[in-house]
Amino acid sequence: EIMHSKLADEVWITPCGVRPDKPSLKTSMIHRLVMCHLAVDTTFGSRFGVKVCDCEADKPRAMPSVVLMRQLAEKYPEADFVFACGSDQISEVRSWPAEAEPGFWDAVGDPGETFFNETHFLLIDRPGASIDGLEMPPNTQFVADALKARGSTMIETELSSTEVRKRVTPPDDEVRFGLRNAESSRERAWYDEAEGLVPPSVLGHIVRYGLYAHGHGAEGVDDEAT
Repeated sequence: EIMHSKLADEVWITPCGVRPDKPSLKTSMIHRLVMCHLAVDTTFGSRFGVKVCDCEADKPRAMPSVVLMRQLAEKYPEADFVFACGSDQISEVRSWPAEAEPGFWDAVGDPGETFFNETHFLLIDRPGASIDGLEMPPNTQFVADALKARGSTMIETELSSTEVRKRVTPPDDEVRFGLRNAESSRERAWYDEAEGLVPPSVLGHIVRYGLYAHGHGAEGVDDEAT
């Protein structure tokens, strides 16, 4: 919808590095990067301006958003970068930290406030999220408003990565049906509730490597060994 709104010429999907603040998210960067490429390459035509950015792939942890935006602007001075996020995140932006990572980036003073004021935001309305009364960043545009001006209606969904992970995680330590249970070949696979929610190529990758199955290394491939 960002592309359809004409508010951006391209959309760069940037999988983040390791999240120390979310220890439960253990899927390796290499798997997430591959899944992003699979999703883009099998969903959009080659001339549609959605691509994957791997700028965090070689970083020891997730880059603070303010640092990411500054580094992109420095690396690609000809581009005008904007930060797209759900409208429900705006209330949290001012609390986002930006601690230093020696050898990779320096700390940013008053990071949340700095990010809030110096970044151009594209906001995507999230169902059920109210922004009434919230102060908006000084440079903010709403994707839904741009689509409405073009005579279109924003297509909204409550789908989230959390919901997809929940649906592809078996309720016990073993896969219930499908590939790992030949006797149940005529029954539905444990991941059937995720069918249609993500591209088949991505779901196939999740299933092949057991990315979200309990006790299967969630996560399959070790980054350093890949």
